[in-house]
Amino acid sequence: MTIIGLFKSHGGSIGREHHDGSEGNVVGGASELEKKLGLNPVTNPVPTPEEKKGATNFGRSIHRVLQFEGGLNPSDTNGTPSKFGINKAANPDVYDSIQTPSDASQVYYNRYWKPLGADQMDPNLAHVAFDTAVIAGVPKAKELIAAANGDPQKLLELRKNFQDNLIANNPEKYGKYENAW
Repeated sequence: MTIIGLFKSHGGSIGREHHDGSEGNVVGGASELEKKLGLNPVTNPVPTPEEKKGATNFGRSIHRVLQFEGGLNPSDTNGTPSKFGINKAANPDVYDSIQTPSDASQVYYNRYWKPLGADQMDPNLAHVAFDTAVIAGVPKAKELIAAANGDPQKLLELRKNFQDNLIANNPEKYGKYENAW
């Protein structure tokens, strides 16, 4: 499923942006980023009810993530830049194509939300799991989700312990993120 047009209802702040400034579905084919992600807004099938539900949950989660991950960070935790929280080292094949929050949303959906199986999770767990994947990566998020037995509150506790350990073991590198996390 392509996520084009999913964010128009969220205050207009995260819409599918075209070069002419309009919003909506792409006419005539996929953008460069959509091609790299294997998406085609013209030929993708109509989403199932489960996908629509998952898209609603994703919309809530991405809106919150982009509030904290906006813009360009010239030196993320691994020393490489990030745009809207998408790290260049972790996503080198699509990084240069990310120009807008909508572009970042497509990367988040296809590389973080879907691999977590967040469409199939309780909305509260999906929200915390997605945010954890953004912070720590999908493999670490899956590890913490399993340890939390699907409990969103327990996942938050485990994530905090993980982050506290990062800060304690390397305060110079991670200390500046303590209040942001």
